[in-house]
Amino acid sequence: MATRRTTKTTQALAIFDAHPEWSPFRCAQEIGLSPSALYKAIREREAALDGLCPTCRQPIRKETPHVD
Repeated sequence: MATRRTTKTTQALAIFDAHPEWSPFRCAQEIGLSPSALYKAIREREAALDGLCPTCRQPIRKETPHVD
């Protein structure tokens, strides 16, 4: 059985979710990740939860496919 490899960004997001009192900067430092990479991942995740394209921030409509 193959194990799934987690990236540093995924690990830092998990730490960020597990420790809401920590700043994204501290979570990135714990893993050895660039803080800007974690801030970008957080923005992209929030955009996806809001129904926006993480690249262009345009609303994604369910009836038409979104193309970047």
